[in-house]
Parts: sequence; structure tokens; C-alpha cells
Amino acid sequence: MLSRRAGGLSLRWKMLHLALLGFQVLLALGLSGALGMGIGVFVGVAKSLPTDPNLAEFTPKAATCIFASGGELLGKVWTEKREPVPIAQIPKNLQEAVVAVEDKRFFRHHGIDFHGILRAAKANLSKGRMVEGASTITQQLARDLYLTRRRTVTRKIQEAILALEIERRYSKQEILELYLNQVNFGHGAYGANSAARVYFGKDLKDLSLGECALLGGLPQRPATNSPYVNPQVARARRDLVLRRMWEQGYITEAQSKTVQQEKIQLVGEKPSLWEKLQAPYFTSYVVQELIERYGERRVYEGGLRVFTTIQMPVQREAEKAVEANAPRLKRLRASQTALVAIHPQTGHIIAMVGGVDYSQSEYNRATQARRQPGSAFKPFVYATAIGQGMLPSSVISGQAQNIGGWVCKNWDGAQYGSVTLARGLARSINTATVNLQERVGRENVIRTARAMGIKSRLLPVASLAIGANVVTLLELVGAYGGFMTDGIRYEPMAVVRVEDYRGRVIDRFAPQPKRALTAKTAQVVRGMLQGVISGGTGGGARGVDPQAGGKTGTTSDNKDVWFIGFVPGLLAGVWAGNDDNSPTSGLVGSTGCVPTWKAFMLGALKVFEPPRTVAAAVGEEGAVSYEPPPKAKKRQPSSVSGEGKMPVASPSPAESSPPRKASTGPAKGSLETGGSPETFTPAGGGAKGKYSGPSGEGSSGSHSKGSTKAAE
Repeated sequence: MLSRRAGGLSLRWKMLHLALLGFQVLLALGLSGALGMGIGVFVGVAKSLPTDPNLAEFTPKAATCIFASGGELLGKVWTEKREPVPIAQIPKNLQEAVVAVEDKRFFRHHGIDFHGILRAAKANLSKGRMVEGASTITQQLARDLYLTRRRTVTRKIQEAILALEIERRYSKQEILELYLNQVNFGHGAYGANSAARVYFGKDLKDLSLGECALLGGLPQRPATNSPYVNPQVARARRDLVLRRMWEQGYITEAQSKTVQQEKIQLVGEKPSLWEKLQAPYFTSYVVQELIERYGERRVYEGGLRVFTTIQMPVQREAEKAVEANAPRLKRLRASQTALVAIHPQTGHIIAMVGGVDYSQSEYNRATQARRQPGSAFKPFVYATAIGQGMLPSSVISGQAQNIGGWVCKNWDGAQYGSVTLARGLARSINTATVNLQERVGRENVIRTARAMGIKSRLLPVASLAIGANVVTLLELVGAYGGFMTDGIRYEPMAVVRVEDYRGRVIDRFAPQPKRALTAKTAQVVRGMLQGVISGGTGGGARGVDPQAGGKTGTTSDNKDVWFIGFVPGLLAGVWAGNDDNSPTSGLVGSTGCVPTWKAFMLGALKVFEPPRTVAAAVGEEGAVSYEPPPKAKKRQPSSVSGEGKMPVASPSPAESSPPRKASTGPAKGSLETGGSPETFTPAGGGAKGKYSGPSGEGSSGSHSKGSTKAAE
């Protein structure tokens, strides 16, 4: 930690002090002249200097580190890769190597080395060219912090004045600490800690004498002296540093000669703004969230320490399940899969896989892709009915009805008479669900979905009931959480704490519970969802847990398939399909997603640890309230056959697909986000109009004819 030495400070240094400093520098630089003229020059130069060069307040550009809940490093992002550490953590050999080769009189001068200036002048005159510099470590620090690298007399004068003032205020150890955390070692590594990892893949404490000597030789010309670029030059420079260390008494002659015989062992070059990420889709999502909150510059340069919710043992099970099922799905023409797991009692995101292979596509299908959920949307219809006083045993017509010229079809082509609500959900009967929605009111269904966490635009069309609008996997999984928590909604969250590079807490984030449904409504719907697995379309998920529940979903032409399922304490959703919105080969939610979900759950439950965070209690007040449902109009039953297909709210190809040109690496601030205009076609048609799209921006909604029949 830097601390000022005792003594008063002023916003502008006193004229007399400037004059004295200026006189010293004039003598040192050999620019002697009239003293009055010299004082005038320095007064003019001083006006362009920082008013108070306070190193204690200086924050170096540093890499932001992102950690999993168990402390594992997920990744780092940077513009200048820097990880500041206290001087006590920097090996003595590295400190001495830098001093020996950069500024051997560092501990004896006061910011300017007069002997060094004379020595360099003599050497340069004898060679007839610049062969040796005279800037001290303190001058280099002053230049890097406050000035440019332009070689002008004015800059040299500024550098000297600042160096003298820095030395007056701070100890040698404090100056050396900041220098070793600030200086450029090449290949994006700023500071000794980053350099140790970039060149040797080691912690500072594990560096050998030879490795310290190599790093010590880099700041002079990091590009030229790089062992990745010029191995022979780097070795010669390392050996020079070792000789200087021996000559100055830091090591013995034997040590110097022995280490000079060692080969340089490098870890391999990593020229990127991002270090290889663990849980890459999740980590990229966190970076985007951080940028939205703190701004791009602070994220890439602020040295933040970000602690997240993800549990790496569970994440590995998610990646394993997606990878294991990918070949089977590919044979059935589903090229992509996404999976999200959440702890419903806190909203903590425990695992996230946004695609089959991050190295091939960074587009996050868990958070960016907006797709039709099909029958996976139906629980919100049934929750609305239960909230209005109906029961699982209540009966609803399963006959197809003509609604504004549109007649719903069942996914299996079957026709039904009267069915109970429980059977309608378990067997995923489209006609019964649409009829139920017309009875409870479309706007009320939207109120339920909104209260539970659906943020995407929902149009009150008849096909709303069977998932015609578009949502993301993350918001749909988060919305199901309320069924598991007796009606309390927890917003999905990825970050629990953010610190600065010194470890000071900037922000803490806690679960924010909010009542969405009454406890009774949530419990009843949870039981109905358990029936989907015990005796409905989700039967393939049996064997995971006796209290497991969930809902399958499939859209028209089998383009999107889903399964959102839960066991006590853990909720997960799986989506499969294609980025270009092309149909699969007959996949449905039970065959396309349930196997992946089951494989994940069986592995995850062995390693999952419920978060220790305890959320505040929430009372019964605040549950969604409903408007009186519209009076039912008398409709004529109609045969499904021969009727027109259902016009639906469907996403445009641009919205549901990733950018055409896949990025090769997440460049600074360039994470892709799904934000193309949505295209909706309400049942019965409609006029064009402006509306707020998924990102909140005004988009032009164009209506085009489409059709779907939600399966399962």
C-alpha cells in the first residue's frame, strides 16, 4: 500500500521549490543557462504537470478476474493484462534483476541519477549515437503514469520534476512496487504478476532465478527482447542481467554462470484480450452484465475481482451431458443445444451451456436466442386457471373451437371431448389449453407470465397459450422457479460480489424475492407438473427423483424442442434446434431434450451444493391479481381437418439466429447480443405497428402468415 510521507502538500508547487528543482535539473541535464530563464522555463512546464502527483490514489489498468462460487478462476479480461500485487509478493530476485539492469543506483539517488547522466553522455558521445539511457526507475514511472513517450526536451524536464517530487513523497519500496506493477513486459503483460503467467504460466513465488532475470531484461524493449519473438536476443539479455546482478553483489559468480547455461522454458504465447475461459458461455454472459453496469473501460481496465454463482462441478456435468447427446441430436438434424440450471430458492445460475462448441460459435443460445417455447409455455395458462379458483380436477372442453377464423390442432392429430386440467397439461392437449386460456382471459395469462419473470414481448393472441411468442431459455427457466418456491419469484442472478483490485468491496448482490403466485396456486401447479413426468409427455425423465416435475415443448415443423424440469432444490432447462430455424427430423421435447436433462440431473445431483445465501421471507401479499375474464362467446365446435393452420407470433430468422459472420474471439466490448426485430402474426391477422422489441428499442413489427402446432 502506498502512503504519503509526512509533510504538507499543495495543489501547485511553490515557486521557490520549482526554481530550486529546476536549477538542479538544469545542471543535471547540462542545459545550464541564465538562472532566471531556467526558472521561467520550469514555471511554464510545471503548468502542464499534474497538480498533485498522488500515487496512493493512482489505479493502474488491470485485468478483471472472474471466479466461480468455489473460487476457481473462470477467466480474465483486459486491455493491458495487469494483476497488481504487493511488493512482498514479488520475488527478491526479480526486484534485484530490474534494479541491476535498469537503475543500479536506485537506492542511492533522489529521482535523478546525476552520475548516470554523465556516464550515459560519455558513452553516447564516444559511440556517436544513442547507446545508453539515463532515465531512472522513478523517471520511467513518472513517464508511464503521467506523460507520453515522445522524445522532447519538454517531456524530459517534466519527467525529471515529477521524479523528484515522487521521491520526496514516497519510499523506495513503494516506488518499486508501483513500477513493477505498472511496467510493460510485452505481449499484453503489464506488471510482474501478469508477465510470470504470460511467459512461464507460473505464480510469482514459483519463478526461478533465470526466469526473474529474463523478465528483468524485458522492460527496456519488450517487443525486441521478447523470447517469443527473438529467443536469442532474449537469452543474451537474460545473461546480461545475470552478470549485472553478480557485479552488484546480488548473486554469486557461480550462480550467474550456472543459470546462464539453462534453457528458456516458455508456456506458450497467448496474444488475446481474453484468457482461455472456463464455462465460456457463462463467463461471457457475466462480462456483458458487468459492462452494462460498470462500463466497458472499468471492466477491461479496472482490475475488478468478480465472484459468481456458478458451481464448476455442476457446470462440468452440464457440459458433459450436452456433449454426450450432441451426436445423436445431430443425426436428427438438431445442430445446437443449450442448457441452464438455476437454484430456485435464490435465483443463482448454477450452470450454463450456450451451445455445442464455444470455439466454433460464441453465440449464446441460452441468453441471446429468442425462440418459440411451444407447450413449455402452457404452465402459465394452467397457473392462471388455478389462481382463479379452478382445480386440477376441473373439466374443460378438449374440442377444437373456431377462434376468429383459426382452429387449433393437437400435436398428435387427436380429438378430445371433456378433459380435466390435470390431464390437459400432462398430455399436452393443445385444444384444451387454448380453450382454457379463452376462459380465463389472455391478458390474465400474460399477467401470470410477467409476474413469474417472462420479460419478452407477449401478444394476446389465441396462440399465446401454446407458446407462439418468443422467449429466451434463461427467462423461461427462471420463470418456472416460482412453481418450486411456493409462488416466490427470484430473478436469475450470476454475480454475488464485485471487488476492486485491492480487495475492497464495490458491490454485493443478494436474491430479491418477490411474490408472484399464492403458495397454494404454486403448490397445485407443481403437483400437476410432476404429473407430466409420472404419467405424461415427460415420462422419459422418470428415475431421477420421485418429486421431479417439468414440461416438454415442441414447435411447428419440430424446429424448437424444449424440456424445463426440476427436482427439489435444482431447476434446469434444455433447448435443441438449429440456428437457421430449419426443422429437425421429427424431434420433440421428450426425445430431443429429456435425455440431455436426465443425464445432467443424474450427474449434477451428486455434486450440487445448495448456496448458503438465505433470502428474505416473503408474505402472501403481492401475488398476481386478475381482471375478470372476458365473457365467453358461443362458438361452434369445428373439425380440425380442413381448417386453416394457426397464424402465430413467430421470430424473424435474424432474431432467432446468431450473427451471420461468427466472431473468432470476443474482442473488447464486442459480445454479440440478440436484438433483431420480432415478427408477430396474431391469430386472425392484424395491422402493422410499432412496438418495443426485446431490447426495449422501438422496432417495426411486420405480420406474415405462419403456422405451428405446439407438440407435447
